[in-house]
Amino acid sequence: MTKGNLASWTIESGSWTLHSAQEDAQAQGTAPGKESLRADHSPNFYSLCGKGTAAIITSGYDFYDHYTLQAAVLTTPGEAGVVFHYRSGQGYYAFTVSSDRDLIRPLVVKLFHVNPGPKGERRELGTATMDLVGPQWIMLRVNVGPSRMQCWVDHTRIFDIAEDTGLGGKFGLYADSSESRRFDDVTMRSNLDLDLTSVENIRFHTRAANGALLTGSGNKLTSPASSKEQWLALGCPRHPPHVFSARFADTRGSSGIGLIAGYRGADQPYFRFIRELTPRAESFRLEAVESFRTNTLEAATIARNSKGKTPDAVTLMADGTEEGQLRLYRDGELVLIFLRTPL
Repeated sequence: MTKGNLASWTIESGSWTLHSAQEDAQAQGTAPGKESLRADHSPNFYSLCGKGTAAIITSGYDFYDHYTLQAAVLTTPGEAGVVFHYRSGQGYYAFTVSSDRDLIRPLVVKLFHVNPGPKGERRELGTATMDLVGPQWIMLRVNVGPSRMQCWVDHTRIFDIAEDTGLGGKFGLYADSSESRRFDDVTMRSNLDLDLTSVENIRFHTRAANGALLTGSGNKLTSPASSKEQWLALGCPRHPPHVFSARFADTRGSSGIGLIAGYRGADQPYFRFIRELTPRAESFRLEAVESFRTNTLEAATIARNSKGKTPDAVTLMADGTEEGQLRLYRDGELVLIFLRTPL
């Protein structure tokens, strides 16, 4: 954090102040003589401190609905975390971590909703414990949309909750402690991940389709027998490269299954990742499709054990998040990698 960026924050409750590395050096007796430490010599010179009963500081706007929020939290005694979909007088959600005064018991991680009203009663959505010994910095992260919340501590996903979260709201930080809780490295970005947990949501996000793949129930699409290709393309062409995966069930009688990547329209080129199964081998290929013509860019074949059991299901994944690369996986194993240029 920088000294001047609190102008974009609003203190909703409690006490919030900036804390500097200079204060740490003076408290530890390591300050360099009469000279002050310089903020331009430290990437984390300032951190933010909050204390009080349900102390909250917010930023952003009420119309924010899809976003990813993360903040580093120092695990000292008390409760601290992030808040999201905050609307003044209308409640909010919070993802927090609590430490006891002795810092010897497991950390308690909670996801909860605070109902609107003067009492601010909590409705807990999830509770977990983590064997972390404090004090140490940990990173809390939430991905939130209108119908789903996913929460991480560092790189471990703790909660994945489906719930109608309303119209959106501001984001911010939360502290419940008589002593200051410290925060750093707060970032928020728009979350362009698609919620594909139901057939209805898949239909909503479908950009183009061919065949009958839009039938089904729950979160399962059904592919009836057909001599023609059946496919669908999801998302928005303006979205940056994503990670996309799908699990294909009962593939034993299928001549080919796969994923589409980079689809922008029928008259635009795109990628197609195909997996085919024969009694002796499992083959994979990456195709470029342009003007209804295909060109194989990469291919691989994996021999099958004649005594091996044919898998009932397989998960395929395409990862285009690394610049200049398209990585393709089967059941978590990398099978193809393509050093790509824009189509």
